[in-house]
Amino acid sequence: MTQSQTDEALALQAAAGEREAFLQLYDKYVTPIYRFVYFRAPSKEAAEDIVSDVFLKTWKHRARFSLQSGGTYKAWLYTIARRQVIDTVRKEKPDVQLDEAFGIGADDNHADPHVQAEVAKAFSTLTDMQQDVLRLRFWHGLTYEEIADVLGKNPDSCRKHGSRGMRALRKTLPAELLLTLLFFPLSL
Repeated sequence: MTQSQTDEALALQAAAGEREAFLQLYDKYVTPIYRFVYFRAPSKEAAEDIVSDVFLKTWKHRARFSLQSGGTYKAWLYTIARRQVIDTVRKEKPDVQLDEAFGIGADDNHADPHVQAEVAKAFSTLTDMQQDVLRLRFWHGLTYEEIADVLGKNPDSCRKHGSRGMRALRKTLPAELLLTLLFFPLSL
């Protein structure tokens, strides 16, 4: 059984009211969802509230998840998180910076702060869609099909945005800095 099949099996068990199955999904996804939300949230406190709301909604509407829709549980969860962030951001403008969101420079394993600043600057030149696609693809491990579900786009469009974003980054960043951008958040 693959990991995504396990997620879907747990989601179906949770939909049937099995609390332990939901708690396993919560334990697996609370940190990745928090990281996803934190970058877009107006504040740390708002991010924590959003994540709580995401999992409360997920539990409350657990019976809505269905394998017949063709989506994965992971994409369904990120979609709920994205919508919750959009609702919150409409109320307040976010002021979280890329380096704060991913703890860049927060420990000795990260690159020089000047390197991180250069990487963050290059990333900020991308369109919002390119940033979202690359963040979901590399930092959250979603497939293009899952990204399409989360963003409400088709997979080919997501691939194009990801490809254009990577092309833009390759033009502005040396290869070692591009690797910094793509892989440091995975170690958080």
